[in-house]
Amino acid sequence: SEELRRWFVTHETDLFRFRWKHLLQNNPTLTNEVMAAGKLSYVPISKEEKEELGEDLLLGTKNGISGHKFAEDDFYKVPWLEAIDLVRARRVLVRSGFAYIPRDELMSLVVGVFRGKLSHNLVLTCRALPVLEEDKRLVSLLQNMDKRYTGEDFGSNKSGDRVTPQMVPKLAETHFPACMASLQNT
Repeated sequence: SEELRRWFVTHETDLFRFRWKHLLQNNPTLTNEVMAAGKLSYVPISKEEKEELGEDLLLGTKNGISGHKFAEDDFYKVPWLEAIDLVRARRVLVRSGFAYIPRDELMSLVVGVFRGKLSHNLVLTCRALPVLEEDKRLVSLLQNMDKRYTGEDFGSNKSGDRVTPQMVPKLAETHFPACMASLQNT
């Protein structure tokens, strides 16, 4: 249903936003690789262009960027129509049809693209469901998908590596903590 689709998109977007922040905090150099893998054409501007636009870039951000943060931070040159929310909020520099976006503000663009692609693909999946409903095997699988546990099953021992009473003395020598090994030996 439309309501469930909206719920799913909202929660997946929040999860994506969290992972993106985590990526930026822990390994900011991977940002460009992740965007390339997602086929996003956002590339950082060159040092020369950054120096040329220096003062305007500093003033173009809403709260301003401190001088040392400006030197460390990358700026991305993006067509301004893709960054319309940031332009509307006056959080980026706009020049010659491009918005110059600091790395910290890039998340809103990437999240927007993710949300759009996810919504589009969910609609396509919804359209394909009537065709899938003809196969009864898939219908029962899809209807019970949210009730299935897909994690590891710890309740049963499928590998056959059971510990029998005869194995305990040998295992006590190598795997028991000292207190348990001393109890086993006495």
